[in-house]
Amino acid sequence: MAGDTKNAKRYLATAKRYNADIEKMMFTTNGNLESKATDGEYFIRIGQDENANSNTIINANNGREGFNKKQILDGGFLELVRYGVRDALAPSIVKTLPEYDDETLADNLQVKYSFKFSDGSGSFAGYRRYGNDGYGEDEVTGTNYAENGSNTPGQRGRVWPFFTGERGHYEIAAANANNTLNNEKQAEIKNNYVKGLEQFANQGMMLPEQVWDGVGVNKSGYTLGEGTNSATPLAWTHAEYIKLVRSLSDMQVWDYYPVVTEQLK
Repeated sequence: MAGDTKNAKRYLATAKRYNADIEKMMFTTNGNLESKATDGEYFIRIGQDENANSNTIINANNGREGFNKKQILDGGFLELVRYGVRDALAPSIVKTLPEYDDETLADNLQVKYSFKFSDGSGSFAGYRRYGNDGYGEDEVTGTNYAENGSNTPGQRGRVWPFFTGERGHYEIAAANANNTLNNEKQAEIKNNYVKGLEQFANQGMMLPEQVWDGVGVNKSGYTLGEGTNSATPLAWTHAEYIKLVRSLSDMQVWDYYPVVTEQLK
């Protein structure tokens, strides 16, 4: 204890204020994604104002033109569960899952992609960082990211193995919230998310930053689900794999902080 009760109260009050504004600022109830899976209510990735229902345009980035903010999904909302800010079964969380998992969205806005296990045992999920991500190989020309020193409009961020682990952590939290994290559920998570992460590793057991998602020109001859010319190994992904194994063994998300849930009530 530092004994700084004055600032402790100020920091907690600030955190509670931010917490109270999350849905207002980040959860649209008037979404405009063209998808049969959506009811128009889901978390957006980022915004430039405090109204999640406005139609502001996000700035261009990594060569990609800016889009209406309500078009851009990512899995950041799952981190609210990981750290105890929202319950795994909170309506805003549950309502966003169909859009996040929708593989029928326009390709540039699609986040989830399915891959097949090499042993023929089924398929598993991989996720891009977010819709309209331009941090990856150009899908039109097949060139690497900013290969000639400048961004190109066809650049496309690919699937990041890390986010398979992130989704696995959410599944652990959701099963705990439903009181269904039994041996059968543990095995299901292991055989989908832990095994899925392992599937993305190269022959040296190193996990890459991004893997080829099969979209666009494949100038470098990448194999579906295997690493692109991105960073390998990515320590962040290896840490996520280790944490997922630990979380599954403990039957509790390793970096969940009960004090956050308690203090934000």
